[in-house]
Amino acid sequence: MNKKTSGTKRLYLDGIRGLAAFAVVVSHYIQVFYPAALNGKPQQAHFKWDVWYGHSPVNLFFNGQFAVCLFFVLSGYVLSVKMVEKEMDSDTYLKMLQSSAVRRYIRLAVPAAVSVLLVYVALIMNAFHLQEIGGTTWTDMKKNYYALDTNPYTVMKAAIFDPFFRFEAHPYNPVLWTMSYELAGSFFDFRFSCFIWTTKKKMDRICGLIHCFDSNLFCRFFVGNAACRSAQAQMGPN
Repeated sequence: MNKKTSGTKRLYLDGIRGLAAFAVVVSHYIQVFYPAALNGKPQQAHFKWDVWYGHSPVNLFFNGQFAVCLFFVLSGYVLSVKMVEKEMDSDTYLKMLQSSAVRRYIRLAVPAAVSVLLVYVALIMNAFHLQEIGGTTWTDMKKNYYALDTNPYTVMKAAIFDPFFRFEAHPYNPVLWTMSYELAGSFFDFRFSCFIWTTKKKMDRICGLIHCFDSNLFCRFFVGNAACRSAQAQMGPN
């Protein structure tokens, strides 16, 4: 795989991840304004076709759970590309893993922290109106953002710690629950890459670990890792 092809391929995969992220945004928009399309309850439908398209193939374009799983698979793939596209000695390989692990937290923490700070700014500006529109949109989301603690320490903790080390809905930005899985899944992926490197029993080990995690979101990272290694095995190292 030459450098140009590798770079193009990563951009292509990043584009798919962007589409998956956009699908999650659309999913949450529909959750607030057209809840029947997600929960299938006719009493919350604004139009007679809300429930229908929610159960049709169109659902694929705003199915948040599917998009998250796809995003995790692609993360596992993209994070593994550098590890398998070139032949390298053990020291270089381990240094690359360590560097990738450190940079991974920073890359995830910056956008997560910005989203939390935006919520904080919206709070002090009284910009949330979810409670007011609930009676019109019939959404199931009843979160009262004005009940959140605005203590600076709490906000900073919510920005740089909670999204990554609490496997539950985030108080300031509920969708940040994915960040804990994204970070832990990335570290599992890096550790697994090191494990594969030392054992050299690549696909057997990958398949065995995927089987152990087959009902877990972390499995998606290993599927991406396996797909990357399988594709590279067919093309051969540089």
